[in-house]
Amino acid sequence: MGIHMWLWIMMQSFPRYLIFKRSPFVRGGYLSNKNVMENQDASSQAAVNEIYNYAANLLVNEKKSSKDVQTALVGKGLSESAALTIVYNLEVEIKNAKKEAGKKDMLYGALWCVGGAVATVANIGFIFWGAILFGGIQFIKGAVNFFSEG
Repeated sequence: MGIHMWLWIMMQSFPRYLIFKRSPFVRGGYLSNKNVMENQDASSQAAVNEIYNYAANLLVNEKKSSKDVQTALVGKGLSESAALTIVYNLEVEIKNAKKEAGKKDMLYGALWCVGGAVATVANIGFIFWGAILFGGIQFIKGAVNFFSEG
């Protein structure tokens, strides 16, 4: 599962009330129309998605530091605590996505390496050094991603 899928899942489950204060009042009265509330929920969810996409773009694509992203979010009008929460949640999801990608790379690297070694030992007449080398490199790359802290 890619980082974009993790971010989408996280955005769907993130409590919107931590970011935006929603008032139960419209023109002095409580909201009673279900359609109005659904439209507000959809628009607030769209705003949350936009903010998360913006922050994720800064962290992942533009390689900004967490502090820079937090400052940019505060500049967009979010509170310090909301910006900190968004950056923290994104960092956790990015770390989880890297770990998942690392596990996948380790699995496929091991399969290529072992498959190449078995084919070589089976004495088919060829040495499958390409598969062994590719698998070893992919396994090491996956192990580095899986065991890295950042």
